[in-house]
Amino acid sequence: MVQTKTEKQNSPDTIHVMPLEFYGVNPEEKQTKIETRIVEKIVTKPGKPFPKKRNKAMTVVVVFSLLIIICLLSYLVYLNYADTTSNSTIIEVPVVENPKPIVDIPIVEQPDEPVVPIIPIVPVMIKLADIHDADADADGLTDAEELLINTDMNKPDTDADSYLDGDELLNLYTPLEVGEKLEFSDLVATFVNPNYDYDVFYPKAWFARAVERDNREVVFTSPTGEFVNILVVQNESLQDLKQWYLSQDSEADIAQLVDFDNKQGVKGIISPDGFRYYFSKANQVYVVSYNIGLKQKASYPNLFALIAQSFIFTE
Repeated sequence: MVQTKTEKQNSPDTIHVMPLEFYGVNPEEKQTKIETRIVEKIVTKPGKPFPKKRNKAMTVVVVFSLLIIICLLSYLVYLNYADTTSNSTIIEVPVVENPKPIVDIPIVEQPDEPVVPIIPIVPVMIKLADIHDADADADGLTDAEELLINTDMNKPDTDADSYLDGDELLNLYTPLEVGEKLEFSDLVATFVNPNYDYDVFYPKAWFARAVERDNREVVFTSPTGEFVNILVVQNESLQDLKQWYLSQDSEADIAQLVDFDNKQGVKGIISPDGFRYYFSKANQVYVVSYNIGLKQKASYPNLFALIAQSFIFTE
């Protein structure tokens, strides 16, 4: 059976409670306090962690606090050290200098070096007569010369005319035929120089050529490379041969110059070493010289002398 509201209120088992307003209590305030307590119980209920956001905030606060504490402690330590350093007394340790022992170094006297006299170097003159090549038969001609002109190198007098082969050649006779002059033989040729007015004999087996077009210098070359050349130079002062020679070589000894008359009647001089003959005419000097190159011995000294002996002016 369902009771109505009115019946419930009039029922003997119904307990009536006085409203809170009758006790002087504000029901809304009471409700607020009750809610607050309930919230506190919920928040402080054990076994449940705090929210994460609150944990992060707390961590930041703790770290920041520690940093501040560390900085303060460091500053206090620095102040204490600075104060200690400023108040400390610097003790200077005296430097004790130990005197160096004096060592007596004996003085060793060097003996005077002997004075070596300076010996002047005097050039040694190599004379042509001292470096003639081999002459097997001792006829005055070297073996190389006899081979060139076809004389017998083992027979001093090839034509058996009682004259040595060398003597006949230097007198402008052939050693191959009795009484025959060189100019008519097959042993020599004649070089004619019309520009400077001279003629000269030279071995046919040699090669003759002019160095310049005007024939001022002429070279006669042998098969071995040795050569004889004739050079014409000016003598503007018209000096005699010996004075001209000294003007070219101030250290020369005039007493060593050898006067020379060749087989053509031309006068001249021979240099002290024997490698040059000099002739002169008017304002010109004719130099006949022999060059053996790098050889140690002269293979054709008599053929060189033959050229000088045959030199003749044509005007």
